[in-house]
Amino acid sequence: MFIGNFVYIGNNAVLGKNAHIRDSAFIGKRVTIGVEAIVNYHAKINDGTSIGERAVIEGFAHIPASQCNSVVSPTSQY
Repeated sequence: MFIGNFVYIGNNAVLGKNAHIRDSAFIGKRVTIGVEAIVNYHAKINDGTSIGERAVIEGFAHIPASQCNSVVSPTSQY
């Protein structure tokens, strides 16, 4: 697992094996990030979101509150 500098990870977040969290990412409470998922620089993932295996969240992406409790599917790109 790789976690970059200045990363915020909220309470009860779960990170899968070999997940990559890049610098300055914000990950909310109760977020699940799957195996080998990549969260790029300055991405923001709000509370309650699940990120699937091998999903890629692009740099500066923002998954808003309206997407909370939704699932970002494997190989999805935001």
